[in-house]
Amino acid sequence: MSNELIKRYLANELSNDERYAFELEMENDPFLKDAVDGFENFAKEDTSFSIEKTEKELFQQIDQKVSELKVDKKVIFMNFFKYAAAACLVGIVAFSTWRFILQKNGTIDEQAIYASNFKPLTYPDGIVRGENDTTSSSKAAELYEKEDYFGAVKMYEKLVAANPDNIKNNLFYAISLMATNQPKKAIDILSKITTSEEFHFDINWYLALAYLKSKDLQNAQVYFQIIAKDDNYYQVQAKAILEKLDGKLAVKD
Repeated sequence: MSNELIKRYLANELSNDERYAFELEMENDPFLKDAVDGFENFAKEDTSFSIEKTEKELFQQIDQKVSELKVDKKVIFMNFFKYAAAACLVGIVAFSTWRFILQKNGTIDEQAIYASNFKPLTYPDGIVRGENDTTSSSKAAELYEKEDYFGAVKMYEKLVAANPDNIKNNLFYAISLMATNQPKKAIDILSKITTSEEFHFDINWYLALAYLKSKDLQNAQVYFQIIAKDDNYYQVQAKAILEKLDGKLAVKD
């Protein structure tokens, strides 16, 4: 992962597809997630911090050592080494600073909790779809199963507009919104169907996660508590999250 891509992500300069791909990679690479959060939080604490400045200073220090070497092979080795060393050192600085800030302020990174717990629900009713099955509901389900969540959002949006009372479509529309980094829209959808007995725990689970992603810890705790008090598939995860959130504050923007 290049620093340039990280900088563009933090500056909100990525397209929706690029941002989605980047966040998926962060979910699968905890070190990348820690490094990105470290850069972001360090920049908030110290306005003089920049990735470019840190890299430049590291390169200058290593270049000074390189200039002292006379043997070509050693120079080649050091030229390679300086970039690897700079990348590692920048990551270590960011990671260490991030941990220090969180410990000092008694805060918790709710985004890391979200990333480790959010997983799109497996679509129920394993329907075998033929080539001629072109109904909107089948097409939406197909896009969702193929993890084309941007496409699924467009299809489910139309389905929900046409039939607002269809609980399944509302739920999978909301999950697709969350998978495309639109938690506030997902909250709007899910909060309207919390009384439904159909998909009851799924609705509350994803609503809790959507609030968590939006850094609304108070409402997130309410719905995690609803899940934690009854026997269901999400109960253990909900209890573990509640323990992490207990008495903590969200990291501020």
